Amino acid sequence: PKVASAPHAGELSYLFDQMEARYGKAVTEKDRAVAKTFHRYFVNFAKTGDPNGPGLPAWPAFSAGKFDLMIFAGDGTAKYRPDPWEKRLRLLERAMDAKSSAAD
Repeated sequence: PKVASAPHAGELSYLFDQMEARYGKAVTEKDRAVAKTFHRYFVNFAKTGDPNGPGLPAWPAFSAGKFDLMIFAGDGTAKYRPDPWEKRLRLLERAMDAKSSAAD
């Protein structure tokens, strides 16, 4: 279903195959494709501690200081890419660091 944003815990209905219970007839085949891909990553992570597996694009481990995201597209594909908000986030970090330094 189309939503204006990614609500807190919005992925849970995809993860636990409960989309119809939450969204009813608004669920599409594209939603099911996204859920299938997301579920594969999650099951791999639960089993092995690594979300990656055969046929899935690589999802690199977290790295401090990197603002990268795994984007799940409406066609069920996943792509790892830089966060489009990275510049804004870094600006906020610098502002908070400057404010913290001034308070010391």
